[in-house]
Amino acid sequence: MKKWLRRIGRFIGILFLILSILPYILPVNKQQVDTNKPPFEESRFTKIDEKLWHYRVFEPDTPQKGNIVLIHGFSGSTFSWRNNQQVFADSGYRVIVIDLPAFGFSEKNHNNFDHSPYAHANNIWRLLDTLGYKNESFSLVGHSMGAATTWSMAGLRPDKTSNLFLVDGAGSMGSNQKSGWGSAILVFCLKYPPFLRWIDVIAGAFYFKQAKFKELLNSAYSQTADSVAAAGYLQPFMLKNSGRAVIEGFLYNKTSPKLDYSKLKAPVHLLWGTADKWVPISVAEDFQKKYPLAKMQHIEGAGHCPMETHAIEFNTYVLLSLLKQ
Repeated sequence: MKKWLRRIGRFIGILFLILSILPYILPVNKQQVDTNKPPFEESRFTKIDEKLWHYRVFEPDTPQKGNIVLIHGFSGSTFSWRNNQQVFADSGYRVIVIDLPAFGFSEKNHNNFDHSPYAHANNIWRLLDTLGYKNESFSLVGHSMGAATTWSMAGLRPDKTSNLFLVDGAGSMGSNQKSGWGSAILVFCLKYPPFLRWIDVIAGAFYFKQAKFKELLNSAYSQTADSVAAAGYLQPFMLKNSGRAVIEGFLYNKTSPKLDYSKLKAPVHLLWGTADKWVPISVAEDFQKKYPLAKMQHIEGAGHCPMETHAIEFNTYVLLSLLKQ
């Protein structure tokens, strides 16, 4: 019996050693963000809370009417707003588009970085302050996961929030991620470097492919996505550590303090695609019961990303809402 136990122990030890070495032999994406060669003409980089943030600023040619901040959803980036950002700038607004860390061209080396909406909201306000906009107000537009961030931003600084647009994402408003045994085990495994390397190997080999992204976007859009959209979403995921960054971004959400929204005077708009398969309209309706002053706007036929697939309707509603205030 002891002989068999020793053999099993040796086998497990050898297997563990192989699994710890093998991922370093297999190829992974090694391209790093080059701040000297920005991905877009409007790209800028800065460090907030010791992490690199990528953002883009679109300045209006006409006299400035205000500021708009655009925050993407899970697995999105500044690319998600390609059909909106310039339209808003051409209409007289300064537009600031931000990549949340783990996504786009922002930081992908995290080490227990807090990815909660509250923490992101705090850091975005700090970023805006460093840009010299301390005394200005902002219209906040958040999509999906990004809606939770903009909701927290409004709670943190209601006096600096002039409008709030929550796009297909109000279900996450005010909630904190619950950690179960599965999440706890995964967080523990993320402390082991070979495990992180395996995530990058598997993600690069099986998931970070244009065909996979096109399939995902077909579901998100509730219609067929083109190759331009798939390539645009895929591009930031070709950077080093993208696989592990997504997992860490999903898991490391600390409990956020409850925010007081009684001082929020800004109009709250719920923009929702009627064909959204990912977050149904009923979620927005539940949110509206808690915050009855929120205005509901259905975008007929749109899926989870109306700002991309139904940009004319989306842009028109946002701009008209800003003019009415």
